[in-house]
Amino acid sequence: TVSYDTYSHVGISLPYTYQNATCGLCGNFNNQPGDDFQTRNGEVVSSDVDFANSWRASGDEDPGCEAQCRGLECAGCNAAQTALYNNNDHCGILQNSSGPFAACHQTLPPQNFVQSCVYDLCIGGGYQPILCQSLGVYASQCQQNGIQPASWRRPGFCEIPCPANSHFESQATGCPSTCVNPNSTQNCPLPVQESCVCDTGYVLSAGQCVPYAQCGCSFEGRYYQSGQTVILDEDCGRRCSCTAGSMTCSPHGCGPHESCSVDAGERGCRPNGYATCLIRGPGSYQTFDGLTYQYPGACKLIVAKVIGSSDHPHFNVSTEKVPQGQESFSNYLNIEAQGAKVTIGMDSSNRVWVSDYNIFQHPKPDCNHGLKCVACCEKDVKISCQLTSLPMVCYIARILISLGGLCGNYNNEPNDDFQTPDGTLVHSVQVFGDSWREGSLASHCVENTNRNIMTNFNSSDYCGILSSPHGPFTPCWPVVNPSQQVDVCVDILRRSEDPESTLCQVLRDYVLMCQQKGVSLGEWRNTTGCAATCPSNSHSEVCGTSCPSTCPSLSFPFSCDTPCQDGCQCNDGFVLNGNRCVPPTSCGCYHQGRYWQSGQQFWDGEECQSLCSCNGVTGVVSCVPHSCGPDEACRVVDGEFGCHPNPRGTCSASGDPHYLTFDGKTYDFQGTCRYVLAEVCHSSSGLHQFSVEAKNMPWNGLPVSITAEVAVTVWGYKVWMFSNNRVEVDGITRNLPFVLNGNISVFASGYQTFVRTSFGLSVMYDGWSTVSISVPPDYRRNMCGLCGNFNDNPNDDFHSPDGAAVTTPDAFGAAWKVPGNYSCSDGCGSSCPRCTNDQAARVQCEVIQAADGPLSFCHEHVDPAPFFSDCVFDVCVGGNARNDLLCRAIETYVSACQSANARIYPWRQNTTCINCPANSHYELCGTDCGHTCVSSTNATCEHACSEGCFCDEGFVRSGTTCVPEESCGCQYGGFYYNVGESFWKDGCSERCECLASDVVHCAAASCTPAQQCTVRNGQLGCYDGMSTCTVWGDPHYITFDGALAHFQGTCSYIITETGSHGNNHTQFEVVATNNHRGNNHVSFVSSVDIHFSKDAESVRVDGSDVSLPTTVGGIAQVSTQGGFVVFNAADLIVQFDGQSTLLVRMSQHYQNKVSGMCGNFNGDPSDDKVKPSGTLAQNDTEFGHSWKSPSSQPGCGSTDEINEDGHCRFSQEYSELCSIITNTSGPFSACHLHSDPQPFFSSCVYDLCLYSPANGMLCSAVSAYEKTCTVLGYKAVMWTPTTSPRWLCIYCPANSHYELCGTDCGHTCVSCFPLWYGFIIMMWKDGKMETILKDGCSERCECFASDVVHCAAASCTPAQQCTVRNGQLGCYDGMSTCTVWGDPHYITFDGALAHFQGTCSYIITETGSHGNNHTQFEVVATNNHRGNDHVSFCIAQVSTQEGFIVFNAADLIVQFDGQSTLLVRMSQHYQNKVSGMCGNFNGDPSDDKVKPSGTLAQNDTEFGHSWKSPTSQPG
Repeated sequence: TVSYDTYSHVGISLPYTYQNATCGLCGNFNNQPGDDFQTRNGEVVSSDVDFANSWRASGDEDPGCEAQCRGLECAGCNAAQTALYNNNDHCGILQNSSGPFAACHQTLPPQNFVQSCVYDLCIGGGYQPILCQSLGVYASQCQQNGIQPASWRRPGFCEIPCPANSHFESQATGCPSTCVNPNSTQNCPLPVQESCVCDTGYVLSAGQCVPYAQCGCSFEGRYYQSGQTVILDEDCGRRCSCTAGSMTCSPHGCGPHESCSVDAGERGCRPNGYATCLIRGPGSYQTFDGLTYQYPGACKLIVAKVIGSSDHPHFNVSTEKVPQGQESFSNYLNIEAQGAKVTIGMDSSNRVWVSDYNIFQHPKPDCNHGLKCVACCEKDVKISCQLTSLPMVCYIARILISLGGLCGNYNNEPNDDFQTPDGTLVHSVQVFGDSWREGSLASHCVENTNRNIMTNFNSSDYCGILSSPHGPFTPCWPVVNPSQQVDVCVDILRRSEDPESTLCQVLRDYVLMCQQKGVSLGEWRNTTGCAATCPSNSHSEVCGTSCPSTCPSLSFPFSCDTPCQDGCQCNDGFVLNGNRCVPPTSCGCYHQGRYWQSGQQFWDGEECQSLCSCNGVTGVVSCVPHSCGPDEACRVVDGEFGCHPNPRGTCSASGDPHYLTFDGKTYDFQGTCRYVLAEVCHSSSGLHQFSVEAKNMPWNGLPVSITAEVAVTVWGYKVWMFSNNRVEVDGITRNLPFVLNGNISVFASGYQTFVRTSFGLSVMYDGWSTVSISVPPDYRRNMCGLCGNFNDNPNDDFHSPDGAAVTTPDAFGAAWKVPGNYSCSDGCGSSCPRCTNDQAARVQCEVIQAADGPLSFCHEHVDPAPFFSDCVFDVCVGGNARNDLLCRAIETYVSACQSANARIYPWRQNTTCINCPANSHYELCGTDCGHTCVSSTNATCEHACSEGCFCDEGFVRSGTTCVPEESCGCQYGGFYYNVGESFWKDGCSERCECLASDVVHCAAASCTPAQQCTVRNGQLGCYDGMSTCTVWGDPHYITFDGALAHFQGTCSYIITETGSHGNNHTQFEVVATNNHRGNNHVSFVSSVDIHFSKDAESVRVDGSDVSLPTTVGGIAQVSTQGGFVVFNAADLIVQFDGQSTLLVRMSQHYQNKVSGMCGNFNGDPSDDKVKPSGTLAQNDTEFGHSWKSPSSQPGCGSTDEINEDGHCRFSQEYSELCSIITNTSGPFSACHLHSDPQPFFSSCVYDLCLYSPANGMLCSAVSAYEKTCTVLGYKAVMWTPTTSPRWLCIYCPANSHYELCGTDCGHTCVSCFPLWYGFIIMMWKDGKMETILKDGCSERCECFASDVVHCAAASCTPAQQCTVRNGQLGCYDGMSTCTVWGDPHYITFDGALAHFQGTCSYIITETGSHGNNHTQFEVVATNNHRGNDHVSFCIAQVSTQEGFIVFNAADLIVQFDGQSTLLVRMSQHYQNKVSGMCGNFNGDPSDDKVKPSGTLAQNDTEFGHSWKSPTSQPG
């Protein structure tokens, strides 16, 4: 009887009939132990080593199997070890008279067992599994003799782990029940034994415990497991399968390159031979058929795979370079076969993944030392890939299959190896190699740099040694061609960073190839200077075993059929553990087919039901029941199976906007309101409460929107994020970075702004259209808003706040609209734009999904498909904004990739997507960590990297700019302030300023009685109860929200209006008309129209003059006050100085309800320059023209001239003149706290540059700031001649004087009330118009004295009509007259006066293009000198009548006295239809001196010359 425990113990039992008839290591069985050491030739020796070696089996040629020591010397036990291992905690337990084995001592003396046990422990370094083996052998022998030892195994000591569906029993039957013999336990002749026993209901089936129903088949005297397929018969003629207890067979046969044989106990068709493919260095290949070539490589390459259909298992061998972090690559070998994928890390980690599971750290040493090869075996196809430092050697069986890949087709024809996947034979290495690329096709993985082109690597000092007849490699030439390998060697060394070290690796590769062919080369290293460097506890061997002992089995687990190899081998007493040689006690555990390091914990069970740990001392895995936590899931992460935190939830809105919910649902919604993106639904959940809102705005004039602002409300703070990294906290603008309450970090990285909390919330906004929200996993099933409910089900994300399900994106979006008094739209519905031809957009967006593009490495981490689709839509419908939208769409995908820590490469080379400000530069993956003025805030260091602009070397970020480090500002009260930045403390009790780096000066200050301490436009300060929009000077516009615009158009423009924003109670419109004043580059406000209605009662300012003050119904008052005409309607006040300054003031309840040149009054200056269409204007000129009023005069703006160059010769001088406004010690310094002087200063310089200070522009600019301060209740210091002699800016009429802050209240002839002047006031009531002035011109009235008015009957002559002209009601001629007389002087139809002495012929008036088909005329006058070269008179050759020559054409009469007086009269229907020296007859004298080009003449001479007639005499 022979018994084997399949691990360490063999037992042979013979009957006495064999006495004195045996030989071998078990002796001669003659009852004489003294002569048992009898060798094979019959000699009795004393040496156990000599005795054992004599019985070495024939055919055993394994290298290194010879004994390295003799007898007890091998143990090397010292006295201390001997004493230790003989104690009762070790081997001594066997002979302990009171121990568990005492009952067996008399039958089986333990002394020899103890001695062997100590010996083994000394060799194994006390490794507990060796002790357990020794104790188990003695226990088994006792049981064989019918003696049952006491229980000696215990938890942590020699436990026996049992496989599934079984348990351990110390006295188990020796005849366990099997599927073949279920009743084998009855009458069992064998003694009991320690063994694993099947659980109740299970039975042994080929060594596994299975339910009875899963038993296999008994067929032709052998048992087969259920589902097992075998090949039967000596010629492999049958293929049989066991199913449900029944065996089914079919004919079978071997292929032409196969033979039927038995291997490892299994019959099958096996290849007659194997071929080898070599891949070495960065790109040297040798195919299975022996073709050698160089290909620089790629990110992922198919090495060998089955092409087409085949009865043999399909497989795929590939190499892959995977980005590691943001700089390096990791190399991997992938082997896929029969649904499984094995991935081996070809670096120092030696990690192995099977189907994405990191199954173990493979016991493969550092490949530089060649201690181990890795093999993967298929049943019918053997794929063995040896990984060393440079080569990857793949062996494959020669079987009848069609192969493809870089290793060729394996048909013994090297000339046709260059076949592409579609079977095309090509002759270019590059084309062939490229055809087998997969994954990212980017060129970043290609290694084609020749670093060492000057060195002669063909010499015998380098690669030439391989082909040198004097070298050590000549024995191998017959089997491995040296010249071919020299070429490969040269190519590898040229690309190497260290040619000397690489040479030794290449030479070793050649040695390995030789050894594979059965040729050993001896000590080649001594000759080549390539001394081996081996790690600790190992040594170099020229022909060492390729199957060394490894943890945990202390022996190679399968037959070693590979030849010896050159490399490092572990020293005696050490085994391989990963890539290290360690003593057995440092080994780990082998559990259910996987290896675990000592101390390593791991999860077991499909649902992670158990948590196991490896005891390295005992080599045993112990498991305890366990389960995943509430916020964990049993899954695989980074190749590790176990309980991992549930993934974070990420939601985003980008572009149009396109929404991606926490659960992955995508939809589009184009509402333009404020919406809740994400908030915590259940306040009782115990989670930190927060809310994220977004404001959408119309985009590019289309019925779609983009995310324009993002607000995060958490822990009592509200953080708003805007464009350009601008952030407000509770309405106050703050510089980045900062930390709130130690728990909220707010910082910028590139163009992105982040808000992160200590509990894990992260919100990113890119400042344009993309917002991303990431929440911790414990918020799962607790979220609401447009981001969905975060319950892992994308199909139920559309729920309203009350929990009701909605079906459409528009309804869903509208349900989460933030309540408020503002106007917006809830989506575009059926009017949403559609892309009819997206081909051009697809080409532009292709970079997102291009397999060979700079973003291709991200595709495995972030699916590019939805980003590409969104990009195509945005670019397609984007019109003129498509380039910007393209950049934003790509940036959105790049940001998602960087959040996933995926590798991306530069993509902006051919775009204009980003322009960095001064002292900064673009980085694809940059960080502000350590590069901000706020050194105490390391929030930016928590973020990996972002794309955007970062400060240059020597500069650091200060707010939104980059400054030298010495120019940093101040940290005060938890926030950062730039140098020169001032701010109010809470309550406006102190005003502080950052004077220099960390130098803050604060002084007591307070608001005026007319002001309140509040926050406006992002700043805490003292503000008027009403907000003001100022129009002054050239004109310049400061909107309600503080935006500054310069626009010189000369039409009528809507300053502000309620429009559709108003309600049924109040509607108003303020329109200002601008005119030139002597310079076509500039214009000034010349008149203001107000249309105001309240509760169906309306006021319109239009027409005749009235005296002030006056009142209009019960809704408005008009008066003069402090040089202003004031229209006062309580919550709307309009003030105009009659010259150039217009102030419009309104109460806060009009916020976000107005539009026009004064902006939208929403607190955000960045969106004030919006056109009526809702789109943002590109510049001030476009902004101004867009608000042109329909009431503008025809032809207005035709004389406007734009200053294109922007150059100012006297900028420095003008800045000095205007500095009185900003001078901190000047007359307006106290007002700086209440009104920002900077816009007034810059506008002052702007005006002087265009107009010069000569015409009162300087005084006008300074006065505008003074008036603004006065309105706010501030009393300025005198800045007129008394204190500043150069400022003579104000001229008062007779009997009046200048006051800095005066009022007419109580100083007018009419009782004092603040209101308006300058026009007829008309009141509309019940649909009828009543005028407070008499009409019909039936009476003429005159004020003779105080309250004494005399009226008398009067009437117009038959040639006159009663009408309004030039602001006055009166009797006017039915025809208007232009007069030319004297020098000559010209009085135009509209009353303008000109002096011009030219002596040519001039067009006095003409219809020109203004006329109609019925009437066209031209009047030309010729001037001559009369004794004075500077004076000329008119001459005309016509007949005379009563002293005048008269030309009468009914509605045109021309009269000339023949001397110097010319009268041209025409009817009113020619208004605005003529041109010439008599003007354009439009009722406005200011624009009469217009040249034929349409531009305003600079002076009378230029005006006259421009109208020279073509009929003039030459010269």
